[in-house]
Amino acid sequence: MSLYAAMQVAVGGLTAQSASIGNISDNLANSQTTGFKAIETRFESLVTQSNQFANDPGGVRATPYYTNSEQGNLVQSSNATALAISGQGFFPVRPAVVGANGTTTFGNTTYFTRSGDFNLDKSGYLVNGGGYYLTGYAVDLTGVVDTSSSDPIRLSDLLDNPVGTSAVDYAANLPSSEDINFVSSPSTIQVYDSLGGSHDMTFTWTKTGTSTWNLHMVVPDSVSDGGTPPTYSDYDVTVPFNFNNTTNSGTIASIGTATPAAASTLAITNGVTLTAAAIGAAGNNIDMTIAAGSGAGLYTVTITDGTTTETYTDINNAPANALWGNLNTAIAAGPSTLVTSAVNGTGNLDPTTLTLPTAYDFAGGSNAEVYTVVNNSAAPENKAQISLNLAFAGAGAQPITINFGTYDKSKGVTQFDDTTVSVTTFDQNGIPRGSFQSLSIDSNGYVALNYDNGRTRTIAQIPVVQFFAQDKLQRVTGGAYEQTLASGSARYSAPGTNGAGTVIGNALEGSNVDIADEFTKLIQAQQVYSANAKTITTTNNMMQEAINIIR
Repeated sequence: MSLYAAMQVAVGGLTAQSASIGNISDNLANSQTTGFKAIETRFESLVTQSNQFANDPGGVRATPYYTNSEQGNLVQSSNATALAISGQGFFPVRPAVVGANGTTTFGNTTYFTRSGDFNLDKSGYLVNGGGYYLTGYAVDLTGVVDTSSSDPIRLSDLLDNPVGTSAVDYAANLPSSEDINFVSSPSTIQVYDSLGGSHDMTFTWTKTGTSTWNLHMVVPDSVSDGGTPPTYSDYDVTVPFNFNNTTNSGTIASIGTATPAAASTLAITNGVTLTAAAIGAAGNNIDMTIAAGSGAGLYTVTITDGTTTETYTDINNAPANALWGNLNTAIAAGPSTLVTSAVNGTGNLDPTTLTLPTAYDFAGGSNAEVYTVVNNSAAPENKAQISLNLAFAGAGAQPITINFGTYDKSKGVTQFDDTTVSVTTFDQNGIPRGSFQSLSIDSNGYVALNYDNGRTRTIAQIPVVQFFAQDKLQRVTGGAYEQTLASGSARYSAPGTNGAGTVIGNALEGSNVDIADEFTKLIQAQQVYSANAKTITTTNNMMQEAINIIR
């Protein structure tokens, strides 16, 4: 072994310990970096010649060893978009360039990171402190996850569309001990049309018999007359309920049938009966006036609804008191678009006994109480339901099903002893328009938008990416890693599946650097460095002695 070789080996030792101290310095500098993984130094001997007779010094080489697979401590964060992975795996991220016009352009290379300090940028993307953008699977409105690609997650749907009410659930106990004609206090719930407008739906109960009640339902301005433009009136119906009083006492036995629509009428005894051609509101605004005609025994009859007027001139009263039959014939021959006619009684009322002109207003008439009792008798559960068709201004027709419980079961509306109507359920499934309020991410990686209307919509799922040799990933600036041949291919999994870690929200993973351990390594590296330096000094002295031999 030559003195020069000894000196070279010592220099190699200095170089190796310098690399070790550099790694220690890097670790200490990043001891508070989110998701940082410490770098250890491994020393490898270099052999020039080594056998049973001789060993020539070869020296040492320092190589880095990456601890990418070692978990750092998880610490709580007040940031709702802060994420950590508990277990193995990485977040997939992409770099981006934000142009002068504010547009964000993404690169095609996917990187991987444990740095979950994500925040929303001005464009609605989730970006971490290293400038990397979180990617994930898209989730459609039905909740189906598209795993074909992982793309940058962006919050773009900041408004939530309204949903019109299609179902109402109601449950209450009606007091069996109350007297007949007892009227409950009204109960009101808001239902929503397809545009998000709110409307009151009010229920009031009236006891009509020992085991019978009427439910009065009102929804203001929810019935259209179908005109152009349409006018709207209240949906106002009464639904009779019959309760069992022997078997299954106090449970719903049946729900009554809606009252059909009726047309307004005018009946003149022993004259004619006129019926409005259109069914609906009381009177339909129709009236009839009888006045003297152009000569004796002649009469002029005018029928009007305020918009359309029909005049029947000089209806003859001949033969005696035949005015009514002749009027009936004229109306049929018209034909009238306002009324239909029939002779009433004998039809021989003497018109000369009338004080002319004389006017009559039509009476009666009502809109149909439009609801249908749903037949669930063949279903697994015989639900007591009615369906009704409403129509709101600008929002169109809107069918709603109201569920009152189950026939012959103590579920829903019942009639048991009590002192008042006790409402236990009054819910509906409509939703008004909503505005984005907050973001939440669960342990399965689902990214959900929370709106101020109480609704939550899932827009993406964050996958967790694993590698067989994750310690072989290539480090890049910003706490990210790049796939290498040595690391193996990226394996995407849903969090918590196939060995992947779970996503922890409102948390960050700290650096896995142990400062006490690093200081211990630092002391060791310093001492070894000094020892190598001493070897150089000693070798130098020996070389000086060798030179002095020839003096």
